[in-house]
Amino acid sequence: EAAARAIEGSSSVRSRARVLAAIRESVDGCTDEAGIRVTGMDGSTYRPRRIELEEAQQIEKSGRKRLTRSGRLAEVYVAR
Repeated sequence: EAAARAIEGSSSVRSRARVLAAIRESVDGCTDEAGIRVTGMDGSTYRPRRIELEEAQQIEKSGRKRLTRSGRLAEVYVAR
């Protein structure tokens, strides 16, 4: 059990780093849809890591929204 948690924990750290890099490297912020596309991560992996970064105050909502491919408005996140 401890080994499984250690592996899962290191995977989460790497995933958070990928999400943060995608947001930092974006020119004017990043929606979840764009971040998922850039990182190649599944949405069910990307979004929880983005939420963790937001809770850790490493990223924040920019106050802007962008249209997704489906025509919905999505929050734009930026690095702090």
